[in-house]
This record gives sequence, C-alpha cells and structure tokens, in this order.
Amino acid sequence: MKSYVNRYRLLLTVLALTLGLLCGLKLISSMAQTTRLQETKLPPWKEKVVGYKRLGSNFQRPDTSAMTERVIENRIPSHLPIMVKLKNLDLDPILQHLEVVLTNTSKEPMYFVALNIETPEVISEEGHPIGFPLHYGRAELFDFREPMRSDDVPLQPGESYVFRIPETNLQAFDMKRGLANTKLKLVYLLFSQIRFGDNTGYQGLSGSPYPPVRVTKNSDNSFVHEQ
Repeated sequence: MKSYVNRYRLLLTVLALTLGLLCGLKLISSMAQTTRLQETKLPPWKEKVVGYKRLGSNFQRPDTSAMTERVIENRIPSHLPIMVKLKNLDLDPILQHLEVVLTNTSKEPMYFVALNIETPEVISEEGHPIGFPLHYGRAELFDFREPMRSDDVPLQPGESYVFRIPETNLQAFDMKRGLANTKLKLVYLLFSQIRFGDNTGYQGLSGSPYPPVRVTKNSDNSFVHEQ
C-alpha cells in the first residue's frame, strides 16, 4: 500500500512539473509571437494633400527606403469642384480596402468623373507606375465627343460616390508584379477628368478646363480669354 502511495505521489509530481513546463513554454512562445507582431506591425496609412504635381515624361521611381510612414499623396488639384475623403486607412492590404468618397460640390450634375490610383514604387515594363483607373459614369463619356444618352445617370450637386479598386484589377496586379501591396509605402491619388451635362469640364492631372481656354491679344495689348 505504501509503495502504491509513493508511486501515486511521484506521478502527481511528474504531472505537475510537465504542466508547469508546458505553461512556461506556451508563455514564452506567446511573448515571442507578440514581440514579432510588434516588430512587424506597420503604421496606418496617412493622407497627405499635396495638390497637383507634374510627374514628367521620364518617371523616376521614388526612393522610399528611408520612409517611416505609409502615405497616400492626394494630388488632386484644389480648384476642382469636388471633395474627396479617404476611408479605411487603418486596414491592410490598403489597395483592397481603400475607399475614395467623392462629393460633387459644384452646382451642375457630373456625368463622368475619373480618378486614378498609382503605385509609384511598382513600375511597368514601359517605365510607368502601375495605375488603377476609377470612374463614375459610362466609360465612353471619357471622350467629350461621345453624346449623352437618356440612360446616363449623373452625380447630382451634393451627391457622393464611393470608388473602390475592382477586384479583378487587384488580382492581375498581384499575379503580374509578384509584390504584396502590404509592402507599399507610397500611393498617389490623381485626377483625370470631370464632364458636365453641357459638355464642359476639366481634364488631365492639372485639371485644365475643357474646352481649352484660348488667350488672344487685342490691338491695345490687352488679353482676352476665350473657350
């Protein structure tokens, strides 16, 4: 009987030591995992409103190696009659979650609005940054010569529209470039076009008016701006 009790006590001691060791290993593993997560945790994305900046014909990939922040540069010209708000900047991957909320702040309905999201760190074979076009309205309306149709629904003054990058575009990006976009540090938000119902609007990165403004010089050396 005494021998049985001793064996039982020994078994309990071994079991207690084993459980203690397992708990200790689990705690160490948890602490190590937490440390790794803290070390690899990326800062949330920040929007930086910089307005129009000329990209130039010979694009140079920006050096982002020293960047400690992840930035979306809003390069939309400030004179345009739109308000833009970026959402989900705290979610990754950013390209999958980013929402661009655009509001028509003009007094006219907009039948076509186009923006562009570019990744200047990822360059195509032609030497240009990979871009994701976003647009509201029928794609053919990008051409100002395309007539309006009765089924074209405009974005009315004060109304908002939420842009998201299409999933098919994101899949093609990941498959072709082989780069997880969680590694990105810099993204550009660019303007492309606005078209009103009277066939006027704005176009290009700088938001130039359409039709283009012509400057003529009078005989008295004064200048006249005409469309």
